[in-house]
Amino acid sequence: MRSFENLTHQFGGMPTLELAEERGESLRVGGYPAPGSKGALGAAFRWLAENLEPPRAAGRISSVEGTRALAATLVFLLHSAESALRLELGSVSVALHSLLHALGPLGTNCFLVISGCFVYGSLMRSPVSYSGFLWRRALRIYPAFLIVLALHIGFSLCFPAASRLPHDPLRAAIYVAANAALLPGLLPIQPIIGVSWTLSYIFGFYLISPLLVRSAKLYRLPRLQRCAVLAILAAGSRFLKASGVDTFRVRFLLVGTLVWEMIDWFKRRERKPAWLPHVMLAAAAGAATVICASVFLANPVRNLWGSVGLRILNAGLVPVICLLCLCFCAFGGHSGLSRLLASRPLRLFGGMSYSFYLTHGITLNFFDEIAGPRISGLLGHSALAWLWYPVCFAAATVMAAAFFLLVERHFIPRPTPSPRRDRCILRNYGFPFRREKCKTAACSV
Repeated sequence: MRSFENLTHQFGGMPTLELAEERGESLRVGGYPAPGSKGALGAAFRWLAENLEPPRAAGRISSVEGTRALAATLVFLLHSAESALRLELGSVSVALHSLLHALGPLGTNCFLVISGCFVYGSLMRSPVSYSGFLWRRALRIYPAFLIVLALHIGFSLCFPAASRLPHDPLRAAIYVAANAALLPGLLPIQPIIGVSWTLSYIFGFYLISPLLVRSAKLYRLPRLQRCAVLAILAAGSRFLKASGVDTFRVRFLLVGTLVWEMIDWFKRRERKPAWLPHVMLAAAAGAATVICASVFLANPVRNLWGSVGLRILNAGLVPVICLLCLCFCAFGGHSGLSRLLASRPLRLFGGMSYSFYLTHGITLNFFDEIAGPRISGLLGHSALAWLWYPVCFAAATVMAAAFFLLVERHFIPRPTPSPRRDRCILRNYGFPFRREKCKTAACSV
């Protein structure tokens, strides 16, 4: 089997599918069979690419899906570490599981940063209809959320010991209605779905951000003034604490807006500072190291650290620096990290990250209530306890993929098809090229 690069070099320019078929050869693009290749592997690749990979849209940043995959994995480690810490483990294993538990909140906060970044960016690029914007966002979030909510209610009815529903039917109905309205998180209500409080903050941002951008006319202000307004809002969010709103989470939505401003500034510069992405990536790694070190500090050192450094950590400055720098590098600042996060396995997993985020709790509850008591004696050994993670992760991934294929993908907005663009994509084996780069013969794009 000849490689894509060899065919390109030999025949000059982009090879056509007809040329490869005449020579009896199959093309490989990036290590995978091209859509025109035959065989079971090619059919499986086409099926996965068509159904799991997110739709290609103009200007879409591929590394975003990889960042979502990383965030979903951290959330899974947070919740599975809570289950693993219930086992009787040695001191070393407890410390390692605690490390995973400490890094887990970065995943939920990363989802908030991603939402704040691209919602704010879409509002700044062009004016939108407020009602249409909210309808599209609700159609993207609510169908999958309501089905998972129904599954959790059914699980609670089957296993009353793990149920969060009140015994009184009227109170239970009010409690379910409050969860369906995404009030947990914004109000002191315990969520039925453990991660649904994140959706509460995200949907609240959907409600407020278009009004903020339109009323303050942020798109007309210079960049420095916009950043100053966003910084004032981030500082002023502390006053919401009296109303019961977690201002620490609100801050990460505003961090996302700053990420978009930094990326837009970096891309518009003619002379880009080459050192900046490397410094930002080092700062993200350093902030993550500080979070990890806070788990392993001995008690005397921790008490000393608590008087100075731990206050900074608890104030959210270290996670803010970590995610601000990481997302800037991932979304366009650092080419190496962007290519890594844009790899096909991460894109496929990131495409179904919302399904994974919603459904992994059901898988973990199943293992806790049914499989957990039966294997707790086996996993009580410190070494075997690490089997808990791959087993639960594999089961959660299978369930998330099934849920994505059956439910979520039907509510993902598809880009408007263009006959000219589709003809160009067909000639280039499914990979759209910009107009100035497309040199395929007989292509009018």
